[in-house]
Amino acid sequence: MCGRITQTREARAYAKKVGWSEVDYRDRDWHPDWNMPPGRNPFVLHLLGGKPAIDSVHWGYHPKWAVERKLPMMINARLEKAATGAACLSLGG
Repeated sequence: MCGRITQTREARAYAKKVGWSEVDYRDRDWHPDWNMPPGRNPFVLHLLGGKPAIDSVHWGYHPKWAVERKLPMMINARLEKAATGAACLSLGG
């Protein structure tokens, strides 16, 4: 299904797969999900101050003008509209 992701393992398993043994695991309430839609909070592996960390992040973009028009959350962008579309302009692009 378009616009959904899968994270089927605990975050530490992904960290181990990329070779991180010591990780700052900041969101301990996260659990695997096989069908995660936009609007949820998947985890992301990143460097925080040069050290490996795992956090959950909000996935999706819903600018104020889209909320006012009752449009769904944005998950995809067409390349030909990425630099000139309303979503980019609302970011100051």
